[in-house]
Amino acid sequence: MRGPFDNTFDATRSRPSRDEENTFECDLSDLCECCVMETYPFRCCYQERRVTGIECDLARCSFHKYCPASKGKKYIHELINNLSCEFSSKSQKGLAFQEVASSLPSAYIPEVRPVGREKDEAIRVVKELDIPIIAVSLSKFYRGLTETSSLRRALRAGLHKFMRFEGKILLSTDVQDPLCDKFTNNPRYFKRIAENLTPDYITTLDTYSYYNIPACISRIKMLQILVADYDLVDLTMKVIGLVVGGGVRQVLQCALQLQRMGCGVICYPVYEMRRYHDTYSIRARTEVLKTTGAPVALLSCTPGTRKNERVYANYYSSLSWFSMIGKHTKVNFSRKEKLSKLIKLAQECSKQATWPEVS
Repeated sequence: MRGPFDNTFDATRSRPSRDEENTFECDLSDLCECCVMETYPFRCCYQERRVTGIECDLARCSFHKYCPASKGKKYIHELINNLSCEFSSKSQKGLAFQEVASSLPSAYIPEVRPVGREKDEAIRVVKELDIPIIAVSLSKFYRGLTETSSLRRALRAGLHKFMRFEGKILLSTDVQDPLCDKFTNNPRYFKRIAENLTPDYITTLDTYSYYNIPACISRIKMLQILVADYDLVDLTMKVIGLVVGGGVRQVLQCALQLQRMGCGVICYPVYEMRRYHDTYSIRARTEVLKTTGAPVALLSCTPGTRKNERVYANYYSSLSWFSMIGKHTKVNFSRKEKLSKLIKLAQECSKQATWPEVS
């Protein structure tokens, strides 16, 4: 779910008064289950523009195909009903992933870019610290929607040989919005790519279901990837359930459905929330995901080096250990030291994360 966040509003703005909240009546209440207004401080883009009178720039919006403002409520109702019927039809068959992960071998999984000198240096550091697993984002093998020469080489050689890494590899599907649609609309193509790369672990399909869009749109996107996920149940690598959704309850619904499909570990991408320093929302979603009883992995996320940004999950994965070493960093602070400290911090935070029993 990496990409431009055209519908972003300032998460740090002051909370509207109780009177303001009660006087606003949204005309999407019959469409939007799990409205994002339930989770302060967010008001969805549709509501925001209704209140402020600002016109939508539908030509630039990623969600115009699903927005009641452009398509009308009747069309959205029919779309949700059709997707719900398709999803119900597939879920009733009781299909489940053949191979699933029950745990991961490291509390912190360093992401490695699979291109150029960065790949070689990152792999060298990982090997020196004897880290048993790395993460590779599938998005790094594409330029927009076009396959790169690196992907073609990796498909021929296999991901382990291409990365020159003998340990475990997690292939992440946390990708840019256009790639999300490419994989969702053609799961057989995605499956072919995954089977030829042969990673040890892979996350289920991702989509752009940002947490400040109308809940009816994020529900559409969630149903689309869950329907597509059923075409991937016979993947031969261990599957990790990637959770999507807007509001907290929607995130929980997606996680529970992935568990019904057999997923023993669930992950949640928090790139946009980290980008806007929205620790509140990360914590809220992490805590609700813990109630499923499954280990939770946060993608594009460290535990948080500052205590006011600390989040407690079972696993973390990010590229920041490598990319944040630059001209503003002390010369004597190496990537190896950065990664070593992150691993220790992740181990400590993982131990403090509690997993409540589920009856």
